[in-house]
Amino acid sequence: MKVLKFIAVCLSLLIIGVILAPWTEWVERGLKSTLTKRGVTGLEFHVDALSPSGITLKDITFGKLFTLNEMTVGYSVRELASGQLQALNASELKLTMSDQEIHATDAVLLFTPAEKPGTWRGTWTVASIEIKKSPYPLPPVAGEGSFSMDTKKLAVQ
Repeated sequence: MKVLKFIAVCLSLLIIGVILAPWTEWVERGLKSTLTKRGVTGLEFHVDALSPSGITLKDITFGKLFTLNEMTVGYSVRELASGQLQALNASELKLTMSDQEIHATDAVLLFTPAEKPGTWRGTWTVASIEIKKSPYPLPPVAGEGSFSMDTKKLAVQ
């Protein structure tokens, strides 16, 4: 009986330790290190949430080129192990070019299985795209379509 209590206490402590571990900090450090090793510099972000089905990044900036308040990357454990993504969701994206700003809200990329490594295809939707600080007043627009890309080419329809 004492052995069973001891095992139950040890398992409880192990579960509590796993739950309380700073997973988001470890993953954030790992992602930033990997990106730096691959030559991506100037990209800043914070890992806000982590689960077996996705990761949420917040306060994403790439120099003064763009800012992204929040992005969720969805995946299954199998897809993550094989390096395949399921979905990207961006609640608000701001892209700055010269004096122009492009604001997009509720942008979603849904990926379909890749035909071969290094290729991606799928569909995209954007609830609203608005050009700010334009010399010509333009109304917000929405859009949807498909995309395909590989390491050398991007095609959007």
